[in-house]
Amino acid sequence: MTETLHKKSWHVFKHRGFTDYLYFLNLTLSWLFIIICIVMTAQSGKLGIQDLSLVSVGIPAVFAELGVHTGFIVWKAKTENISKYGVRDPDMAQMSCIGFQAPTNDELEDY
Repeated sequence: MTETLHKKSWHVFKHRGFTDYLYFLNLTLSWLFIIICIVMTAQSGKLGIQDLSLVSVGIPAVFAELGVHTGFIVWKAKTENISKYGVRDPDMAQMSCIGFQAPTNDELEDY
């Protein structure tokens, strides 16, 4: 049974796109960096590390980059769904990047 489950999970992972591989790599390396920072902080006395500025700057930077990557993937999925299925709600057409039309000069003068 475990062999069948392993084959099924690999089959699902094998048919993912390149963006999914990059996201998985980004997520793995982010958590690896965080684990290294935690170990480095815990063992700083034994290792003789006095400057832990990497931890105070590095961890927020890692999560910021991961957040940007997640936002890009959500935006990409939304854009692909709009191009595949079209925009059914006219209000959404104004908010999406595909159906958006820039205001004319006459419309801008009204503001």
